[in-house]
Amino acid sequence: MRFKSSKSLVCAVGVLAVFGVGCESAPPPELPYAPAQGSVGFDIIQESGLAGPQKPTRWLATHKSGSRTAQFRIELASPQSSTKPIGVSFGKGRFIAVAGSDSGVLIAELKKALEAKTLPTRTTRVDSVPFTYAIIGDDLYRQADGGLTGDRKGNWTAIKLFLGNGENEVFVNVNSVLGKGEFSIKDPDYGDFIVSELAKVL
Repeated sequence: MRFKSSKSLVCAVGVLAVFGVGCESAPPPELPYAPAQGSVGFDIIQESGLAGPQKPTRWLATHKSGSRTAQFRIELASPQSSTKPIGVSFGKGRFIAVAGSDSGVLIAELKKALEAKTLPTRTTRVDSVPFTYAIIGDDLYRQADGGLTGDRKGNWTAIKLFLGNGENEVFVNVNSVLGKGEFSIKDPDYGDFIVSELAKVL
């Protein structure tokens, strides 16, 4: 996931400055979701919680490819702590399995996006996979290249997940207004472990 620094809007005034007339560029509307390198998108329905995950929140996630549909839930408990002045909130959460999910295509796409070296084999399915989360950005705007920025208002929340005793990381970005979410790469070194853990529950 990529964050971009804020930039000041520059306005050329010309001769209108004599009359104290300025101009402002209106912020662009929120873009529809489009896939980006290093990410895999999915649809979400917020089943509980607020627009942003300040309280216990749960989404139903769906990934469709042709006739194959994968479903799972993402559940966040209330944030347990936060860092000031940075404002990063930490808490516990879990992925929850949905009966009948067909995740073969989704797992293959995750292998490519997260730069895992192998597909998991002989996976034992479980009811849930726990993680620790850090909300590292809220009300973010997603650019056409997939980068998230805070220099204009959007509805994206950037969440970093820590799996496997906190030693492996992946981003999950969500936008309940657009009904979209995505897995996004943190580091290729985590790819194999993250994909193998997700394969247990997606």
